[in-house]
Amino acid sequence: MLTRPTRLNYMHWMLKAICGYLLHPKVPRGSLQGIRVADVGTGSGIWLLELAEELPTTSTLEGFDISGQQYPPPEWWASNMKLMEHDAFKPFPQQYIGAYDVVNARFLLTLIRSPEAVPFLENLVTLLSMIACSLNLVCVYSSLRNALLPEPGGYIQWIEPQFYSAQTKASNPEASSGGVVRHLEALMRNPPSGVTYE
Repeated sequence: MLTRPTRLNYMHWMLKAICGYLLHPKVPRGSLQGIRVADVGTGSGIWLLELAEELPTTSTLEGFDISGQQYPPPEWWASNMKLMEHDAFKPFPQQYIGAYDVVNARFLLTLIRSPEAVPFLENLVTLLSMIACSLNLVCVYSSLRNALLPEPGGYIQWIEPQFYSAQTKASNPEASSGGVVRHLEALMRNPPSGVTYE
């Protein structure tokens, strides 16, 4: 049986292989020297650990998750990396407001219900540098291979699987997985109110 951090790492590697990048190509590479990156819902911190290998050590890499149980031991962290506990459905402490050039989020749509979506997104946007981003953010969701680019230059990179293209298949035809398969197929045909697959 896979542990939760192992499963999160496999999901990370799968998405990295599908997307072909850690940090979206539209993020200007010439300005990465002192880039400040927040990873919301960081899980095992694997995205930040791998991003630390791509970015200069002068960058700031900080991860937030509701629980630190999946975090690797601090001695594994990059020198410019920090992992903290915070519930992103609640406002971030003042020291993080306007502190980042890039905010990364992945695999969060299954956790967000319609009434929580707007405050959650507002919390993400508050992390972006006021120099880098104006708060007239309208577009909410980006699917695979897309990044949300608020003007004039802050970035929210939000990656989610496209469930409408998913298929369900039992690995063992004799196993009783009908309930799960029916539920997934129903979600793909009739997504919850406010959810669209683009």
